[in-house]
Amino acid sequence: LKVRYELKNEALKPVVEPVTSEKKVDNKPKSSMTPIELFKFVDSSEHKKFLFIDLRPQDDYELSRIDLSLIVKLKTTISVSLINIPPALVASVSWKIQDNLTRSKSNASELFRTRADFDHVVLLDLGTSFAKLNNDSELAILKRALHEYDTDTRLKCEPIILDGGWNQWKSFYPGNCTKATVASDEKKNKPEKAVKPNAEIEFFPIGEPKPTVVVDEE
Repeated sequence: LKVRYELKNEALKPVVEPVTSEKKVDNKPKSSMTPIELFKFVDSSEHKKFLFIDLRPQDDYELSRIDLSLIVKLKTTISVSLINIPPALVASVSWKIQDNLTRSKSNASELFRTRADFDHVVLLDLGTSFAKLNNDSELAILKRALHEYDTDTRLKCEPIILDGGWNQWKSFYPGNCTKATVASDEKKNKPEKAVKPNAEIEFFPIGEPKPTVVVDEE
C-alpha cells in the first residue's frame, strides 16, 4: 500500500519544464526595416530570393538605384532583383498593376508576375517614414494590393517597407547605389546658365556728357 500511495502522489505532481536561458528566435521579418536592419537581414540570409520594388519616378530610378551586387557575389546562395513601378502605375489591386506594366511595356512586368517565387518583397519610395505612412500613399496602396487583396498570388511573407526609402538608403549605403544622386538633386546643384544679352539691344560707350548749348531767341 505504501508503494502504491507513493506512485500515486508522484503521478499527481505537476510537470515542470526545465528553465533554459535560450529564447526562441523569431525569424519572421518585420513590417518595416531601417536601411541598416535591411542590409543586415539580406547579408545574413541563406538560400533566399529578394525582390525590391522601387516606387520612385522612372527618371530618378534609371539615374540611381539600390545595388546589392557585391553581396550577391560574396554570397552565391542569395539573389536580389530590382524593378521600378512608377507612382502613376500603382493601383489598388495587383491585376490592374500588372495590366498597367504590360501596357507601358515595362521591363518590370515579368518579375512582378512571378513575385510569389521570391522569399521576400521589399517596397520603397523616395523617403517615406514608416511611422508617418499615409494610407492613401502609393506605398501603402501597393502593400495592400500585394498582401491583403491579392487572392490569386500569395506572397511567402508580408512585404517589407524600407523605412525612410531611397533617401535614407543612399545616406547609409552610398556604396551600394548605382549613383548616389537623383535627378532632383542634380537640378539643385546644376550651375545657372549665364544670361546672354539680347542681340537687339544696342550698347553705347559711357563718357563725359556733352555740354548743352542754349540759343537765345530774339
